[in-house]
Order: sequence, then structure tokens, then C-alpha cells
Amino acid sequence: MIISENWLREWVEFDLDFNALPAVLTAAGLETGVVEDIKALPESIVAGHIVQICPHPNASELTLCDVDAGETKLVRVVCGAPNVALGAVAPFAKVGSRLPAGEKIAEVSIRGELSSGMLCSAAELGLEEQSQGLLLLDPELSPGGQLNDHLQLPDRLLEVELTPNRGDCLSILGVAREVAALTGGRLKEPKLPRVRTTESEARSISLDADGRCARYVGRSIKDVRPGARTPDRIRERVTRAGLRSIDALVDVSNYIMLELGQPMHAFDGDRLKGNIRVRPAKPKEKIKLLDGERLTLDAESLLITDQKGAVALAGIKGGASTMIHPKTRTIFLEAAFFDPDGVARTARKYGLNTDASHRFERGVDFTLPAKAIDRASALIIQICGGRCGPRIESSEKSRLPKRSWVPLRATRLSRMLGERIPKKKVLNVFSSLGMTCESTPSGWRVKAPTYRFDVAAEHDLVEEVARVVGYDRLPVSRPKVAAGYGLAPERKLPIDRAKDLLVDLGYREAITYSFVSPDLQKHFHDYGSPITLKNPISVHMAQMRVSLLPGLLTALATNTRRQVKDVRLFETGHTYQQRKKSTEECQRVSGLLAGAADQQTWDHQIRPVDFFDVKGHVERLLRLTHQGVNAEFLPIEDEVYQAGQCAQIQLKGREIGRVGRISPGLLEEAEIVTPVFGFELDWVAIETTEPPSFRAVSRFPAVTRDISIVISEEIVAADVAAIIKSAASELLVQLELIDLYTDTGIESGKKSLTFRLTLQSNSRNLTDEEADRLIDAVLKRLSDQIGAALRSS
Repeated sequence: MIISENWLREWVEFDLDFNALPAVLTAAGLETGVVEDIKALPESIVAGHIVQICPHPNASELTLCDVDAGETKLVRVVCGAPNVALGAVAPFAKVGSRLPAGEKIAEVSIRGELSSGMLCSAAELGLEEQSQGLLLLDPELSPGGQLNDHLQLPDRLLEVELTPNRGDCLSILGVAREVAALTGGRLKEPKLPRVRTTESEARSISLDADGRCARYVGRSIKDVRPGARTPDRIRERVTRAGLRSIDALVDVSNYIMLELGQPMHAFDGDRLKGNIRVRPAKPKEKIKLLDGERLTLDAESLLITDQKGAVALAGIKGGASTMIHPKTRTIFLEAAFFDPDGVARTARKYGLNTDASHRFERGVDFTLPAKAIDRASALIIQICGGRCGPRIESSEKSRLPKRSWVPLRATRLSRMLGERIPKKKVLNVFSSLGMTCESTPSGWRVKAPTYRFDVAAEHDLVEEVARVVGYDRLPVSRPKVAAGYGLAPERKLPIDRAKDLLVDLGYREAITYSFVSPDLQKHFHDYGSPITLKNPISVHMAQMRVSLLPGLLTALATNTRRQVKDVRLFETGHTYQQRKKSTEECQRVSGLLAGAADQQTWDHQIRPVDFFDVKGHVERLLRLTHQGVNAEFLPIEDEVYQAGQCAQIQLKGREIGRVGRISPGLLEEAEIVTPVFGFELDWVAIETTEPPSFRAVSRFPAVTRDISIVISEEIVAADVAAIIKSAASELLVQLELIDLYTDTGIESGKKSLTFRLTLQSNSRNLTDEEADRLIDAVLKRLSDQIGAALRSS
């Protein structure tokens, strides 16, 4: 919301300098930016009346204008603006004037014709960033008249960033209330002229909206003057507030919305057929909006209709069938109170965000429609002429928001603010905010005004007192925290240990959104049913993540687009999936790596990362909790990973994660062209560890034996290792795979694996005979179960 100082001071008297206002509003919860100055125009820039025009003899795109600038003689000016016309009034910069941008106006010859001054656009005067032609002024301005008072210059603009709960401040009136309360100023609402009714009204209003429209007010105005221009005062205020001036009727509607906070709409009264009915849309009912967009609606959408059909999407945007046009002579004004939740739901469903919906979904004063109709009617008659019909209204008072008493205990107020606030001061705070406040034995009871939708409980009242008194004036008290005596459980490893390890391995921690794109998440159908959001931030964040990998892939893609080749990212966080009657939340740790396995040096070339790099990192993580010994890596088919380079990680028969190379289809969806490897582990399944315990170190020497066996190439080394461990006795203290051979001397379809067995006893020296018997037992078990043969050469 952009606030003009001149407009604001019409509504509130306050002594504070406008440049100091941002700090006051920000401290009170209304975040504001810097003040933008609109400087006064030089006195040599005056109102110029174009009394005669003729074509430029040497340039078809230029016009010669004789301008009455209040002097004894007319001034000849060469003008290239497309909207220059006989009788028009525009800002005229005399010779010697200096424009706000610094350009000095001099008498010059343009294509052989002398130009003694300049007719100016709004951009040239510093009032707008861009302009398509002259800034046309009210024709009532006298030639040579000063423009500063007429254009309300100088002025200062302040943009207020509001939180969703403060929809009451989306207007000059709302900000004026806040300024009056915070500065001790006086609110001075301008007196509005009475609207004289001269016409009857045959049209009626009916509400069939289940409370979604609890009040609807309207009025017909006949014989308005087509093509009436918007007065400069209204046009400048609308433009400075960030809206585009369109025509008088639309500008008046926007002006009322900016001034009072009540969105309005004007229908072409001749195109509006019969009575007004507010009702839910029929399933698959269609409407064409003002901008030409066509919507197919559902029963949750609310419509404004006449006897022919839908004429507006309630609280959001008008329909094309009854829109105002240049020949409109009769209008029907609308102002209503719509249910905030209903407007928000419909706006999100159809991707519409208008100034009206922005206000309605935050809550608009439900007593305001009648006042807004009268204010708009008075302005339209003043600008466009016409004859007013009676104000008609339909309300369901039982469905209007209720304002009940909210208790505030003095003890609670003092405890939360850290200081005792005098009762009289509390009463003054609520009075300045327009709230009804009464004293009670325990403190006060307060009733919020009709325009405040954010005051419903005791803590809301505490916040209001703190805002107005000033957070900076409250004492600073440090919280008292008692030290706990409990110790962290020894059997659970803190996840920070895993983070530290991954950082040591070259990873960087990422924190991504819990909302992900359904296009990315469709590849993770094996990971559970996703939770789809009803009101997502965007279509690319429409589901809760079932895995941490989609967010990491998005982050990795962002890095690769910025030419970062070597990327290692990890994240710890929660994933979410839908169960039949509930949702499930799991804590996971996940990582991605791409690029080089290590840094390039002068003595060896870069090696790209591969499956065994990421598998090694996972094994390091598992060893943190001493789970690595028992973990098994088993082949699996998973759409997320590339076939043949993917493993399921099991611990005691239970899946605890997966690791592998990300599939080409998923990389293409994420717009990544380089190979990427990743992993994801269920942290809860691996965080349990065994506390440190003493184990005696054997004082007897160890015996090592190497065995080379030939097996089918389809048998994985993990299965072979498991058989060896089961066949060996407790004398086996270490088992290592030290070689894989598939070259000369090995049959096709076979492979040779060499294992090193380390044997040791805690009670005696092992003899060669004992070691040989154990090796023979291992070889026999391997032969019986997988057909392994001892390699002879």
C-alpha cells in the first residue's frame, strides 16, 4: 500500500515529521520502506491552453501549437505528442525553465520552426516513470496558472508492507487510524455530501450464498456523461498509489477502494438484466471475465448474477458481459461483504490475484458498503453527472461477523510485557484504536471494531498494548532458564555427528523447501503417497516431499547452471507421506555428488565420481553407529536410480535406505546434464549405537590366509562374504575383499574374487593345522552353496 502524505494529512492531524513516520509504523508492526519525494515544479512551469494547432510543414509527425500561457502574446511551440489537441490544457515549461531531470528549456529551431517552450508529459515532470503523451490537465485551469497546488505538490510517498492479518490498513483511512493512535494525532474524517435520490429503483437483490455474502449494497445512476475525464486530483492520487488511471467511473471505484478500503464494482446498467442474485456457481458453469479470461467454475465459487447468468466472480473480478464501455449511460454500483475464506479459496483455485480479492480475503469492514456507495455516488454525480436511484441493500445480519467481549487480565498483561502498565494508559490505548474497553475486577474487557479481524483472544490485546506503548519503551528482561540434569542418551547418536562427517567428506549442507514439484516427485512413487497441498505457493511447490532428493536435485541444478562443476550437497530433514487415515513423518539424511572425485594435481588426472565413492560415504556414515558391519547392499530396481548402479541398504532384514546413480529420466526432469550419484538413509533406523565397552586385545600373533575362488559373475561379493563369515569360527577377526579378476584364464561368465582372512585367538597361538582346517571348512561351504572353485593359477 503506497501512502501519499498530502492525502494522509487530509484524514489525520499529527505533528510528527513524515520522514520519521516509517520508523514509528515499523516499530508498531507495519513494515515500511524509505520515503520517496515528489518535488514541487518550478514556478515557470504553468498551465498552457492550446488555442490553435496546425501541421508542421517539414515533419508529418510534429505539430505547431499556439499556447496561451497567461501572457500578452501566444507562444508558438513545436510538439510531437500523439494526444495534442485543440483546446487541451497541458503543463507548459517556459523558456529558461529547468525540468526535474535537469534539462533546461531553451528557444530552439526544430525542423525549421522556432519552438519557444515545451509542452510536458508526466514523465518529463517526474510524476511517472513513462508517459505516452502530454499530461492533460483539467480544462477549468486558468492560462498561466500555477500547478503545484493543483497537482498537490510537493508530496512524499511511503510504501507500507502489511502482514495478512492487517487488512484494515489497506486504505488511507486504515493507515490514518494507526497514525492517530501511534502519534497521539486526531482522526478527521472528511464530511461527505448527501446524495439526493431522484430516481426509483425496480431492481432487487437476493442472497443465496450460505453466508458467503452476508451484505450486498447497490445503487443505479442514470444519464451519466460518457467520456467524462477524471479530475486531476483523483487521477494523481490513484496513480501515486500505484494504479493505472483508466476512465472516470473506474478511477472513482479505485479511489474509494484506496481511500476507505472497500472494493467496488460498476456494471453497465443497461446490460444488467433484471434483479441481482448472489449464489454459488453451478457445476461447470462458465464465465468470461473483464480481461477476456474464460473460467469453468465449481460449486464452491460464488457468483453475482442477473436473470441471464453470471455477471461477476464475487469479490474477485467483474464479467465481460456487463463491463463499462465508452457509451455507457446507466451504471449500477456494487459494494458488498464477502466471506474472506471463500474469496481466498476461489482466488487460489483459479490463480487470480486482484486488488479486490487481496482486500476481501483479509477482511473488509462489513459496515462499510453503504458508506462507500454514498461516497462513490457523490463523486460520480460531481464528475459525470446523472440521476441517482435509492440505495438498495440485502443483508443476512445473523451471518455477519460477531464482535464479542475479549477479557484481558492485568496480571497476564504485566507478566507478558515485563512491566505494569497503568490502567488509565491501557484504556487510552484501546480507545485510540477504536476499541470499546471496560474495566473489570481482574483487568479489562475489550470489543474490537468492525474493521479489525485480527483481535480475537487475550494475547491479541497484549500485542495491541505493546504496539502502541512501544516495544522500545518496555524493559528488557532476560528469560530465566533452569539448567536440566538429564543427559543425552548414550545409545542415540546426535545427527550433528553425521553432519560433521559429511562436511569432512566435502559436502555442503543445503536447506530446501518441504514443498516440491509434482513433476519431479512423480519419479518417487515407490517412496509413499505424497500429500498434495490445497493452496500451494505455486504449481512447482504443490506437494509435500516424500524424499529429500527432489529438493537437493533442484539445488544442484541451480549450481550447475552457474557453472559450478563439482558439487556435493547433503540435507537432513523430514519427509511426509499420506497414510489411510493419517500422515507419517520421517527424519532422513540424504546427499548428492557430481563432478570430480578429488582435486586435480600435477601428478594425476581428474577422476569422476562413481558408485563406489557414494557407497563409501554411506559406509562411513553407517560406521558412525557401528552399523556398517551388519549392513547389506543388495541390488534393486528403482525409477529414481539407474539400473545396475543402484543398491538397497538393509540392516537385519529391514530397508534403511538406498544409494546409486540418479536415473537419466529424473536428471532430464531436473535439467541436469552431468552424472549425479546420491543416497538417502532413514536416520531413525541407524541412530541407535552401542555404548563404548572394553574388549581385551589379544597378545597372540594373528595368522592371515588368502583364498582366490572362481564363481559365477552374477553372484555378488556380499553374498560370498556372508557365507565365509558363517563358515568361519570366532577365530575370524577380519575379512577383506582384496582383488577382482576377470581376465586371462577365467571362463566367460565367471569371475575370480580374492579374500584375505585374518585369524586370531585370545587364549593361544594358532597352529598352521588349525588355520588350514578352518580354510578347508570355508572352501567346502562355498563349494556347496554357490559352486565356488579354488582358483589354481
